Formats: sequence, structure tokens, C-alpha cells
Amino acid sequence: MAVGLDRSLLVLGPALDADFYRAIYPDIADAGRDLVTHYADAGWREGRDPAPWFSTSGYLERYPDVARGGGNPFYHYLSAGRREGREPVASAHAVDYLVARKLARDGKADIPVTAADRALAATEFDATYYLFNNPDVAASGQDPLDHFLVRGWKEGRDPSRDFHLGDYLELNPDVAAAGVQPFVHYLAQGRSEGRIARRRLGFRHDAVARLRPLQERLADCEVWARAVDLNEAADLVEGLATSRSGRRDLHVTFSHDNYAAVVGGVQASVQREAARFGALGRDHLHIYPASPWPIVSTGLDGPPLGVLWNGVKVGAFRPQTLIAGLRTALADWRDGRRSFAIHSMLGHSSREVIDVARIAGANAGHYWTHDFTSLCAGIHLLRNDIANCGAPPPGSAACGICVYGPYRQLHIDEHTRLFRHLDLTVVSPSQVVMDTWRGADWMDPVDAKVAPLARLTPA
Repeated sequence: MAVGLDRSLLVLGPALDADFYRAIYPDIADAGRDLVTHYADAGWREGRDPAPWFSTSGYLERYPDVARGGGNPFYHYLSAGRREGREPVASAHAVDYLVARKLARDGKADIPVTAADRALAATEFDATYYLFNNPDVAASGQDPLDHFLVRGWKEGRDPSRDFHLGDYLELNPDVAAAGVQPFVHYLAQGRSEGRIARRRLGFRHDAVARLRPLQERLADCEVWARAVDLNEAADLVEGLATSRSGRRDLHVTFSHDNYAAVVGGVQASVQREAARFGALGRDHLHIYPASPWPIVSTGLDGPPLGVLWNGVKVGAFRPQTLIAGLRTALADWRDGRRSFAIHSMLGHSSREVIDVARIAGANAGHYWTHDFTSLCAGIHLLRNDIANCGAPPPGSAACGICVYGPYRQLHIDEHTRLFRHLDLTVVSPSQVVMDTWRGADWMDPVDAKVAPLARLTPA
């Protein structure tokens, strides 16, 4: 659809990254052209990218319907695509631009690479290892050794499995302060001085070294949460207006993401469930966090929730808006078969789930133990992501030394409330999981069943 240039400029102007556009396309800057006008008029047709996070050609390749429309892809994304849940493709220039900007900000000039340095580094540089661990470099076609010597080491990329840049610079602050190429330094003199190229303390040490407080991870989730255009209750009512059961039979599922767009074990379970209830002619309502969230929520002030109706995306709603919309949408449904299944509580609160289940007319449902979200914020029961903890009693000393300890009681409280107000049958994918879950006896299910997701059979 053709869009007037003035309208296009109003939409594109705030989103186009002028610094990026000027740096990547100096011919435009040198010509004195207005950058937004250039992109809106000609730049997108020439395949130029407006920002590090958006590839003009990549978006068109990902969405051929947009390409067929013949319009400006960046304008399409900003005005319609993001509301439709379309994902942008990062510019191929993004890494180079962002690294160069960071180096300039940090005051780090490129260190000249001499022929002697390159020859020395080549003796122990593992090109196969480097390309395998850095697929972006492999895709770019750059010489891996040249990339490492000029830029890769500044980005923390290791030249071989035997040399770890982070370890070497941490253990040798004089080398870090000097700003020299650490790998070349090690080969030229560090090894003969007895300096260690890589700590070899095992994967457990590496896991602990990478461990971050859960509060920091939550902050990252908020920063990196995808932009969500929130819908109103009326949108939910409209989305649920079409019924394949004659507004009678309904099955509701809750999980941690959109099972129709993400691949995984939990997602496969919900997919099979959706297909089965579809074959039975029941309507299927699926509710999930609109952006990933690693712990349970509380109350009705949590993150936005995405909604699928019979496999079709309806939109994203604040929990309170979702509840209000469901009350209206289901108010005139006739008596019929009602059921629900909780596959994950990550991103959900007990209040939200209980309210939805009761509005849907179902108080009895199933709770799947695909993991141990009901027992701890560390859903795999790995203390500090390393050792199996076995779900000790809440408040134990073991929880006091675990990164997930401060959030464990939150998970227990939310799930205890679920089991107190709903008639839940626990379903586990294996007897081992069931036994572990039953060992934490503060939950009170109506029943418990083992339902393997798959069975091995002789060929």
C-alpha cells in the first residue's frame, strides 16, 4: 500500500538511527542528504538498513507478503508489523557498528598487527574452533585469524580451547593494563614466564563464575522484554466471538510461552492437547506471558499476558484486562464441558489462574510437573545451577547459599494457593519426577498420575 512521504517521515523519523545510518553509509552523509528523507525515498529500495536492529532485506525475506506489497518494510514494521507479532531481523552491519562504537567510547584504538605477531599467533590459533564457536564470523567470510587479532579478542572470543582470554587478563592485570594483544603476549613471553593460559577448575567452577543473582536476571528480562502493544477487553471479547463448540465446550491451558511459535517439550505437550481438544470440537483458550518471565507472578499486576484462541493469536492484555474481558466474553455461554490444564506457572500468578478457571466454569483441572516450578524458583532443583538439591525443606541452610533461595517461598506460596482453591490432579511425565514432587508434601492434589510423554518401543 502506497504511503505519502510526509506520513512516512513522521513514522520513520523517531526510529531511524541517524548515527548508524551516517556511519554505515558515508556516501549519504557526504552528499548532505537528510537521512530520514533519503531512507524513506530511496534508501530502503537500495537495501540500506535504518538501524542496527533492523535489516531491510532481512525483513522482506522473512515476510514475503510484505515484499509482495511493495511498500517500505521499516514503515510496515513500525506501523503494523510489531502489533502483528512480527520480529525484525538485525542488520548485517550491527556487530561491526556496535563494537566500533563501544571501542570509541572506551577510548580503545585498534592495535596494529604486525606480520611477526600474525605469524606467531598462527602457530596455535585454532581456526576450526574459532569458526565453530563464532558462527557470525563464519557467515561473514572473514579470515578468522585476522578477525581475532583485530577485533575478536576485544569481544572476548577465545582463539583456541587451550587459551581463555578472560582468565588470562584476570590473572595478569599488568597485561590487561598494558592493552596488548593477550594471545600474542602469552605466546611471545607469557608462557615462558609461567603464566597460566586457562584455568582448569572444571565445569562447576565455570558455572559458579557465570552465576548471577536472580534479581539481576529479572532486571535483564525487564530491559529485554519485547515491545508489546496492549489490547483492551473489547478486543478479547471480539477475538473470542467465533466458537467451534457453539459457545458451549471450553478447554483452557496455561504455559510459559506461545506453544504455536516456540519449539520444546512443554510446547509439544500443549500442541498435542490442543489438537486433541480441537478434534473433540472444544474451543481452546491458551494464556501465556507475552514476554518470557523466569519466575511466578503475584496478584493481577504482573507482566502482560498473550492469548491464543483456537490456535490464533488474539493479542496481549494486562491480567486485570484479561479477567474483565473473559467475564464479558463467556457470560452468555451455555452449560457444557469445561476443563483446564496448567503446564507452567512461570509468568502467571495464582490469582490470575484461579480467576480464569472459575470464569471458564472449571474448578477441577490438571497440573503438569514438566519441571519443579511448584517447589522452587530454581525449576530444575539444581543448587546454583550445579548440584541436585533434592528440594530440602523451605528455609533450610542449603537454600541460604543458593541463588534461588530468596524466591523459593514465593513459588511455594503461589502454588499452595492454587492447590487450596482448585481441585488439581497432578500429572508427571515419569515416576521419578512424581516421587520427587510427592516428597515435598506441602501440596494437596486431588489425585496424581504418571503420563509419559513418549515410550521407547523395540524397532
